[in-house]
Formats: sequence, C-alpha cells, structure tokens
Amino acid sequence: MANGRGDGRGPQVPPGRTALASTGDRVYPGTVLLTQAEGYEVVVAELKRLFPKAGKTITTSGFPPLDGAPGGTLGSYRILASTLEKFGATVDLRHPDVCFVPTVSAVAIRDLDRPEDLYADVDSLSPEDGEVDEFLCSSETTGHTAITEELCTWLLDRLPQR
Repeated sequence: MANGRGDGRGPQVPPGRTALASTGDRVYPGTVLLTQAEGYEVVVAELKRLFPKAGKTITTSGFPPLDGAPGGTLGSYRILASTLEKFGATVDLRHPDVCFVPTVSAVAIRDLDRPEDLYADVDSLSPEDGEVDEFLCSSETTGHTAITEELCTWLLDRLPQR
C-alpha cells in the first residue's frame, strides 16, 4: 500500500527552491534549505552559524527530485521550522510537507534512479512490473503511514477470514 497517489502526481514542491530559511539575525541567520533538485553538486542547503561564525554548503549526490515526487508526505520542513522557532529563530517556511516515501518505492515497482521512474503512472502498471503480487495507491496524497478508510478496506479485504 502507498500513501501516495498512483497517477504520477505528487505534492506541488518544485525542485531547487527554498523550502525553509532562517531569516532572523540571531539564530542561524542566512541558513537556507532547498528542495531536492536533480543532479550532482547542486546546492540543497546553506548552513550558517553566528557564534562561533561558521558555514557549510551541502550539495546533492545524484538523487532525483524526491521532495515533489508522488508518495506519502511528511512535514519534514515544518518539524524543523517549529524546532528553530523554539530556539528563537524567525523562519520563512515555504514547503512544509514533502514526499517521504515515493509511491514507486512503497509498492516496489521502480527504482528511484531516474525522474521518469519516480513519477511513473503506477496505476496503469501490472504487479508483474514490480516485486509484489498486489498493490494499492491512495487516491489522494496522504501523510506517511496515514490510516485511511480506502487503504484499510483494501487491506482487510485481503486478510484471511475466520
């Protein structure tokens, strides 16, 4: 089962855009986290500290644009923003929820190496294209491990009857 849709549509999270920025002048000023973009050596984070002054640039290592991929979502940047705010940061949160487990991975259909595989129309594929006998993708994008009537009914219909 997948909490993500099976039609190849994911959350509206464009690659390489600011997801979260610390905009204040005291708590990690100038720190910016970007949504995952495709390629190698593409910047995904500029980490900055005021005391003692330090900075580090984090780059990609060949991953496809995972944050906007079809799949169950997690409030990754929302969690980080909340934590930063507890420490006094001022944040600009633009993409609180991103893909956490891509649909193609959840139902063992494709690898995550290429964007075209990541965004595959899983609903049109046969289970023979993957590693499981049956699968169901959510009709709407839901949170990672969200328990929905749609997914539970499908699962319960497959359990042995007593």
